[in-house]
Amino acid sequence: MGTFIATGFVARRSDGHFPRRIRRGLWIAFAAVVVMGYPLGRLTEQTIKRALNESSISSATEDWLGDLDLSVERSTFEDRKVAIDLEGTDTPPPVGALAATLREDLGEDVELTVRLTRQETQTIPADAMVPAR
Repeated sequence: MGTFIATGFVARRSDGHFPRRIRRGLWIAFAAVVVMGYPLGRLTEQTIKRALNESSISSATEDWLGDLDLSVERSTFEDRKVAIDLEGTDTPPPVGALAATLREDLGEDVELTVRLTRQETQTIPADAMVPAR
């Protein structure tokens, strides 16, 4: 119907107004766009903000770890709480530095939890093996 109006195929009344059914249809279409568009817009905004925050957390964590033998297994950010799971052999630097960076990057105070799973590797050379008795 919008195409017909835009291209001039829908006849107007002699006073220049659209017939009542067309006006009602346009209002219903406008209301449908508003009712469906607003929640979709909010959801899109939240999704983009979450992605940007997760990217900031990931980048800040990698910078904080530097060249240490630690890897980020998982990181989450929800309700101003950041949880980061690390795995590796080294000891992480002080967490306060990461918290300050996250506060600056995210623009809000966050509760930061860092969990570390230690990895230990033991290697025995083949020639040092003692035969079992």
